[in-house]
Amino acid sequence: MATQFYLGRRYSLKVLHDVNASTSVKLLRGKLAIVLRQHNDEKNIQVVKALVIQWYQYRAKIIFQERLNIMLPKTTWVTGRPSLRI
Repeated sequence: MATQFYLGRRYSLKVLHDVNASTSVKLLRGKLAIVLRQHNDEKNIQVVKALVIQWYQYRAKIIFQERLNIMLPKTTWVTGRPSLRI
């Protein structure tokens, strides 16, 4: 079983196939669950990899924005809100 690390913790990677659900990535009870609509073993590896990368980027934006919000009041020499790109 594959594992992924997120914020210092290890999560098992679980790929689920559900034709009625939309493609998604969720962190649920110690698992990084990826739901795919189609079942194509040859393409699944690339699709899962791309979805995990997108999920990491999305979560990184949220966490970095939160950290920026915490740090900005402590940096009195910074005027305005600096841009943040990942």
